[in-house]
Amino acid sequence: MLTSVTHPDGTGSAAPGTELLLASAEKLAAAGKRILVGLHPREDRTLWDRYEISDVASVQAAARAEAAIGIPGTVFPLVTAVGTPVVGVTDPALTVPDYLLSVCSSTISDAAQAVAAIDSAQLPDAQTLADAVGPVGGSARRLLDAWSRFAR
Repeated sequence: MLTSVTHPDGTGSAAPGTELLLASAEKLAAAGKRILVGLHPREDRTLWDRYEISDVASVQAAARAEAAIGIPGTVFPLVTAVGTPVVGVTDPALTVPDYLLSVCSSTISDAAQAVAAIDSAQLPDAQTLADAVGPVGGSARRLLDAWSRFAR
């Protein structure tokens, strides 16, 4: 489970969909799936007390998982980059950028879809992943080149 932020605070807003994500966790647990929760740094930990909460960062935890499910956020491309397919939980009130949706194996809008989505989860193709994550290595040179072009 990749959580988001349940309640807005002084550092940012909250993503809709927590209830759907919690209901999905219940469906997955009832189907015998092991639930390991990767908490967003600003997430309300008490919402997830009934499940195992990872003691390492979400990307590290997801690297050991067969698949991950959560509210699409900036961690999704990183999780797919370590080889774990992701399923997006999309609330109707949530607006998700295309690059985050592109790395999702599928998206669900009903908790009843969670088990099937996780069972069939797969990684995006290499081109989609490269578009979302970017090329590995050489970022400093590309950044300086872009700044140089802009400055001219």
